[in-house]
Amino acid sequence: MTTAIELEPLQLRASLFPLTILPLKDNNLNALERALEAKIKLAPQFFSGTPIVLDLHSYTLGTLPPFTDIKTLLGSKGLKLVGVATNNESYKNAALAQGLALMDPKQSAANAQNNKKTASSVETTTAQPPSKMILQPIRSGQQIYAENDLIILGAVSSGAEIIAGGNIHVYGKLSGRALAGTQQHSQARIFCREFDAELIAIAGVYQVKEDFDLGKLARGAMQIYLEDNHLKIVPL
Repeated sequence: MTTAIELEPLQLRASLFPLTILPLKDNNLNALERALEAKIKLAPQFFSGTPIVLDLHSYTLGTLPPFTDIKTLLGSKGLKLVGVATNNESYKNAALAQGLALMDPKQSAANAQNNKKTASSVETTTAQPPSKMILQPIRSGQQIYAENDLIILGAVSSGAEIIAGGNIHVYGKLSGRALAGTQQHSQARIFCREFDAELIAIAGVYQVKEDFDLGKLARGAMQIYLEDNHLKIVPL
């Protein structure tokens, strides 16, 4: 007896995934490698397996970007080149020949906002996931994830990582890495009683410790939010 197996029709669904944008201005791959190593050293888990979009809008050379060498370089660092963003037709054709996708970060962000507005108007009754509360301090090497908001009553040690689809509240010292708004929630914020983070990110826009511009601000209670695609760190 032969049994027929019926397969369901293929269903394609639109979705949003965080991508890291890597601007490229020239062909100095040695300088690019040094810069990547410095960034990855600060937050190796954050960059592990990260999909990369190469932004060529500021690429000023007349020759084609060395896509093969760039893919090899990124691969050696545990990164994956998946697409390029450019208005240059020659660059687009060369990227397609390398099996890369053509992407527009600005348009993608606008589409994400439009999709969120449409979803909120149509699915007003959809329940939000509950917030996650952690009563204990987060030790070095630990990683905590919350689908919605994340509340940490203790401290977050250096080398620890906390990730939330929504807001992050730390009622102790934040010394590790904090990534909020991972579900394309650009309005998410990070709050902490004492700020000494290694890395912060909101909706994929991140800064590492060396990039913080706190000026004369003490490392006290802070809030971090996204404004014009730049992270703002201000005292509470």
